Amino acid sequence: MSHKPDDKIFEEISNYWSAELNNEVYFKGKDANIERGSKEYFDHIIKNREKYVYYFERFTKYLSHEKKSEEQPKLLEIGCGMGVDLIRLSRLNYRCYGIDLADNHIELAKKLFQIHNRDAVIQKGNAEKLDFPDEYFDAVYSAGVIHHTQTPQNAIDEIYRVMKPGGKGCMMLYAKYSLNNLVHALLQKPFENPRGDNKISRDAHFVYRYSKSDIYRMFKKFKSVKVEREYLYGAGWGRIYDLTPRFAYRLLSKIVGWHLLIFFKK
Repeated sequence: MSHKPDDKIFEEISNYWSAELNNEVYFKGKDANIERGSKEYFDHIIKNREKYVYYFERFTKYLSHEKKSEEQPKLLEIGCGMGVDLIRLSRLNYRCYGIDLADNHIELAKKLFQIHNRDAVIQKGNAEKLDFPDEYFDAVYSAGVIHHTQTPQNAIDEIYRVMKPGGKGCMMLYAKYSLNNLVHALLQKPFENPRGDNKISRDAHFVYRYSKSDIYRMFKKFKSVKVEREYLYGAGWGRIYDLTPRFAYRLLSKIVGWHLLIFFKK
């Protein structure tokens, strides 16, 4: 069900995520002293995302393309955060665009692209009211973002609107039936801001979780949709993650994983 976005809520969400730089979960011990916004800072985050978000290469493979026209294809990341995924997607020969509600994320993303001497259009934007024309993008990517907006269906409808016919996209949304969801419910732990570092709120304003059937319903406008399950748990589980045998981790991720990977075409 869709309804008109509430601008006041989105201002609160913007303030929350400006304070909650969640990629800093990877900074512990001596690494906590790395200067925010430095090349070392971004390198450390990307290295750890490659370790924990091991399935990212499947997104890049799906979004890869063969250039068939003089016009460079365009890719939009919704909720680009500090740009650590977008900088890697920029290697796929797209003209990259990134939007985010949080001012601090936008500032860091621009700095990352400057450090790597790469171009991208990075600006403040709301997933539920995309400031782009109809059928503008060849590809859309969003990971761990849409489940934090007020009305996710509005965002998915907007993605459909701005994608070109034949365009493709990837998204990650939280799974409802997962080990991580169960543990958080039993321990009554917030999904975001688990240490309480963000004083604005104990948890994100919205944290939706979905079943596979929910996803197929929400993406029913699209020509094709495929949903896979991955990511049993990540850096927040500390030593438990490192001590879990990789074969067991990958197997259980397919059964009770926390992330639903969505591959779709218009």
